[in-house]
Amino acid sequence: MKPQPTTTNEVEQWGIFEWSMQGTMEGNPYTDISLTAHFSKGYRKQDITGFYDGNGTYKIRFMPDDLGEWTFHTSSNDTALNGLKGSFTCIPATSGNHGPVRVSGNYHFVYADGSPYAPFGTTCYGWASSGDELAEQTLKVLSEAPFNKVRMTVLDQKEGRKQILPFAGSFEEGFDFRTFNPDFFHHFEQRIVQLGELGIEADLILFHPYNKKNGLTRLMNANDDDFYLKYVLARFSAFRNVWWSVANEYDLVLSKDTNDWERLINIVSEYDPYRHLCSIHNSQVIFDHRHPGLTHMSIQCQSYDKWNRLTESIPDWREQYRKPVILDECGYEGHASRFWGSVSPQEFVRRCWHGIVMGGYVGHGEAHSTGKGVWTGNGVNLIGDSPERIAFLRHVIENAPAQRLEPQTLGRHIPCVGKPKQYYLAYLGINQPKDLEILLPTNGSYQIEVIDTWEMTITPIDGTFSGHCRFPLPAKPYMAFQITLVP
Repeated sequence: MKPQPTTTNEVEQWGIFEWSMQGTMEGNPYTDISLTAHFSKGYRKQDITGFYDGNGTYKIRFMPDDLGEWTFHTSSNDTALNGLKGSFTCIPATSGNHGPVRVSGNYHFVYADGSPYAPFGTTCYGWASSGDELAEQTLKVLSEAPFNKVRMTVLDQKEGRKQILPFAGSFEEGFDFRTFNPDFFHHFEQRIVQLGELGIEADLILFHPYNKKNGLTRLMNANDDDFYLKYVLARFSAFRNVWWSVANEYDLVLSKDTNDWERLINIVSEYDPYRHLCSIHNSQVIFDHRHPGLTHMSIQCQSYDKWNRLTESIPDWREQYRKPVILDECGYEGHASRFWGSVSPQEFVRRCWHGIVMGGYVGHGEAHSTGKGVWTGNGVNLIGDSPERIAFLRHVIENAPAQRLEPQTLGRHIPCVGKPKQYYLAYLGINQPKDLEILLPTNGSYQIEVIDTWEMTITPIDGTFSGHCRFPLPAKPYMAFQITLVP
């Protein structure tokens, strides 16, 4: 997925074609120079916005989705960049390249090539800005972890930290928000590429309310926000594993109102030619997800009681918005002094299973201190007990004999998802019955397997079942069961 050199004439499907050009360095090229490339293949036409990469270098990045020869020509107010022509051939994707993730069937996700995708994400806000040593350690941990999506901030800089800054200037002397620092973006793009090589989606948080006293974003006004956002879209959109999170805890950003957020969502919709997945994350107030630019819900809930209420709301949200629901932040496993960072691993795993069987998806977070911060803050190490059990849950979901599981009814209001008459997955949570009565279809025979979600075992029950039936359970909490039609 690394950008191709300008001499290439072949680019794999959903790879990156990158075209570099030399132009003017006079004035401020970020504001003064416009650059667009017009790509075409038969009836397909796509306009791509270019960007200035410093030192007189301008770039166009394009992610082709259709096999065959593409041609392009440029338009610019710089004569050195105007009217340039070229072509390349889009060849079949290589192994592991499934393309960008899209919404499928209203409530689920799929890769562009049709391969199934279920998000099992984690929050790791500032790992890409934590320095090379810590970032490389984080990547090593991610390579062995069960997560296929990482929520991460673009603007994680604050005063007093040694870091590469995205804008020209400094906290001490002030910033020029119309002049970017290419070194920052080269570094950040490397992290996006490295996640892609691990098969991990980069859920990029574009704005957030943090570092109120010593952070970078507090210095930016609305025009700065728009200028920064358009530049980020021009640089990052061609990476197939990018998602957009317009904001984290948008309702805590007191300098912006609903009109501001709608404007920023509209900019993402207009300037991302590939329509990557896009969300906006809440603290207390859930955004109106009827906005057409939002592809799915990214929800926060932390307390035990609130969690149960919100998971019960998943079917209502699905009905109201007809979009996928991801509970990206449901508290963090850990021993932090804040309640949101002191969730037990048993409770955290319960929340993951409960969200799944209610028809949504659930993200991971960890607040155990490692001596170098916490995982959710800047990565480095995972030391909790939930990741391996999330891996087990992911194994169950990805190896189910049906995909795009929908809420089902088995009787007695048991939370359950599945595919009618083929497969059912139910979870009992803190309940611990010694047996259970359910109602199955009568025109087939079914195998029942009991799942211990904590011990990570799957145990088949002898015999087959049909219609009104009763089966034994081990009278323990955190049990699940799956029911599969016998061929």
